Amino acid sequence: MTVTSPFSRLFGPPGPRGLTPDALASLPRTWMTAACMNARFRRTEGWLGLCQCDSDPRAFTCRLEKHAGVFGLIPTSLDAEGSPRIIDYAICYFPSADDPWLDHFALHSAILAGTPDTQTRLRDFPAHDDLQAAFAIARLRVGVTPDGEGIGLSLTGERHRRVLVEAGIPAPGGGWLVPPDSADENLPAFALVRDLLATLAAGLRVATAAPPTFTAGFETPSTVYQLGLDGTLHTLPAPDASRDTDCLIWGAISGLKPVLIPPEAAMRTQGADLDIYRRDPISMAPVRERPETENDRPGLTLLSGFLGSGKTTFLNQFIEYHTGHNELVTVIQNELGETGVDAMLLEGDDSVIEVDAGCVCCTLSGALEPAIRALRDRYRPDVIVLETTGLANPLNMVEELKDLDHLIRLDAVVSIVDASRFHETLATSDIAAGQIAAADTLILNKCDLADEATLAAIHEELARVNPEARIIEACQGRVNPKLLETGFKRLLAEPEEIAPDDGPCCCGHAHDKPAHDAHHEHAHGHCCGHCGGQCEDAPDHQEHHVHQEHHAHSDHVSHLGEGFGYLKLELPEAVDGDVLTRLLVDCPKSVERIKGVVRLVGDPDLRILQFVPGHAEFVMPERAITEPPFLIVIGRGVDSPEQSAHWAQLTEKRPHATH
Repeated sequence: MTVTSPFSRLFGPPGPRGLTPDALASLPRTWMTAACMNARFRRTEGWLGLCQCDSDPRAFTCRLEKHAGVFGLIPTSLDAEGSPRIIDYAICYFPSADDPWLDHFALHSAILAGTPDTQTRLRDFPAHDDLQAAFAIARLRVGVTPDGEGIGLSLTGERHRRVLVEAGIPAPGGGWLVPPDSADENLPAFALVRDLLATLAAGLRVATAAPPTFTAGFETPSTVYQLGLDGTLHTLPAPDASRDTDCLIWGAISGLKPVLIPPEAAMRTQGADLDIYRRDPISMAPVRERPETENDRPGLTLLSGFLGSGKTTFLNQFIEYHTGHNELVTVIQNELGETGVDAMLLEGDDSVIEVDAGCVCCTLSGALEPAIRALRDRYRPDVIVLETTGLANPLNMVEELKDLDHLIRLDAVVSIVDASRFHETLATSDIAAGQIAAADTLILNKCDLADEATLAAIHEELARVNPEARIIEACQGRVNPKLLETGFKRLLAEPEEIAPDDGPCCCGHAHDKPAHDAHHEHAHGHCCGHCGGQCEDAPDHQEHHVHQEHHAHSDHVSHLGEGFGYLKLELPEAVDGDVLTRLLVDCPKSVERIKGVVRLVGDPDLRILQFVPGHAEFVMPERAITEPPFLIVIGRGVDSPEQSAHWAQLTEKRPHATH
């Protein structure tokens, strides 16, 4: 039988380079780092992170979600030449001032835990002997066979660590804090540190892609401690005292058992069982190979909103909310232009897939399923957010979303509405009306930039365009996600489920058929899809129907029909801030949105420029930027000679325009 080497998964092929003292001492940090590359592991195990200590880089502190305090591991002995190699760690637990475990520690330890500078000092606890003496409560031994065919963990701690005080501890006002010959400390140390071992073992299982081959619990007789009248610590026999050990081995067993199991230990007959080590923290079978259930499917929130309405600002707070509730959010982000900008503004890890260079509701139709599969297979998220470009019409995505029902739960359609530019936007774009019509929740953003009369008029218009949607007012995108209504009811309803005279038409406007035809004839000058193909002579008819053939399931207006396009400007390494400001202030009225990466003269940092007419801001990115400086200008007629001439002052490079 060939044994897969878990050690080689962490250090490469077996060899002396993988068995150096530093490599051995760093082994727990190494496998936990590898395991944490899987976002689902961090979430399911409640692993809150690890911090290396400055005074001894081999030591580290870490936190678990289920404990208020901080764990610390520090190497106490190391044998890098023996067979097997052995490294021992002292395990400390530093309770917080309000930690329930604090009541079980000795009185002087509790006082030390409440000292103001203790929480700061424990970050580098190896430099502070008093912290180690007060809070070291167990031992972890890690063994590695020289050939790399086996790794073992052994945790040993007192079932109840009891310290009696012969003289007792008097209370300042009389009486006793601890009566004579009573326990100043009575700590179930093994149960406390066992939670840490379970998480470390889960991390090793994920890092090696293998479960332990051996799991057993042992116990040995122990003693209690007594602080004598002379101030010295003595041991006392105690028939009911015991020391527990849990032993886990991956791969080869024989060489590791003798050094991981204490001498004269007996199989444990009481105490918690070992199932916490046998569970599979992350199933090793790919998602698609397992039967799908309702709970396997992540919820999909479709996030739309016209250019500059504040989708990314809302999304950052949406992610933060779910992270705080131990839920993983992944994002499919769609932008016009070859280079995405909004992803640079999103907090979090790399669980964002950018689907660029086209609008997901038209030119990139069919791109959603592979993106969703990629996120599911890698992260197993609770929620997937599809953040569409500001020119996407969710009404054009109905059929494709229905086809994805086996992969996702269709939870909510959320549209962000810019209160500061509402009437102007709705008067010039049916796409904005379509975004409103599709939503089950409308977030009226930037309410601080509109007066009460304007907000009242906006509410009235929103209710007319989409009478069934919930409307939530917000500033800077701040909304409690629990308020978001779910269901996709409006977007996925079959046509016969909606009465012909109820609600808005395909463009989002609630008007009758003659008014509809007149509106579209005036707004577009070509067929709107309701003519039955009888307007062959209308301008742009052929182009429009090519687009409609591509979307045989839908005839809702798109950014192509409204003439929107984008222009990418390649910028020099640094631009004059005054020149850029003037060009933004005087930019053509057809420009709806500008975003990109710029470096201003005199500023060493690259910044993200976010611009809508009347407002510009420069913000620091949340992620490293590797692209050279650029701007994406979005609007109508951006490829006109006038537009090119306007921006030519900013760069000598020829801009690239597209629709």
